[in-house]
Amino acid sequence: MPVDPVCGIELEENLAVAHDYDGKKIFFCCNGCRRIFLKKPRKWKKNI
Repeated sequence: MPVDPVCGIELEENLAVAHDYDGKKIFFCCNGCRRIFLKKPRKWKKNI
């Protein structure tokens, strides 16, 4: 199960917001967490 790198919630892939970043598919619980990640991706990249 994927984990949202911003808030740490375990997600179901089919319910998550997906985003391709640096050649990887990252899953988020909501668009808010995706926006937070995209503002400072290096801060959150370690959680991928």
